[in-house]
Amino acid sequence: MLNTLESRLANFQQLLPRLDQRLCLLDLGGTVLKTLFGTATLSDLNQLHGTINELKSKEADIVHSLASQLAYVKWLGQNTRVNADAISNMSTTVKKELVQTHDRYVQLTRDVMWLNLTLFNQSVLFTVIRQLEFALIQLTHQVDELQMAVQHSLSGKLPMTILSPNILHSILRNISLCLPENYELTAGSNLRIFTYIMS
Repeated sequence: MLNTLESRLANFQQLLPRLDQRLCLLDLGGTVLKTLFGTATLSDLNQLHGTINELKSKEADIVHSLASQLAYVKWLGQNTRVNADAISNMSTTVKKELVQTHDRYVQLTRDVMWLNLTLFNQSVLFTVIRQLEFALIQLTHQVDELQMAVQHSLSGKLPMTILSPNILHSILRNISLCLPENYELTAGSNLRIFTYIMS
């Protein structure tokens, strides 16, 4: 690009007419021609040559500026490659971390489900144990009542706890119906009075 600029400036300078001081007398004619036809005068040529010389003097600045820009573009390209490699490495690391996190999440979910199942089974087991305890307490109570009934039976008495009040009432009513005339039970068919007397 810099070589192209230099070659174009050199070609353009070769196309320009050379300044000739002998043509100063004709400068008045050139001014008239410039006004009429728009042709260049000696002062226009001097101005054009001055601009070209300024361009030549600034050519070094342009070369330096282009070199700086080229160095910056190269540096930017290298940094872009380094950043792209870093991003690629980081994305690989992030992918690995995501896979590991997902695996840990699956394991944690499995553990939580196992814990929930264990807790549920323990609660069911606890309920069954409580039911067994209640049944054992009832059995113990019934065994105690049976022992008391056996002790009363051995002493010749019929314990009240063997029969339920409804069955006892039915038995007393049937007995009172089977008794001959003018005979009745002491308490009659009133179960409360009979229970009081027996106790």
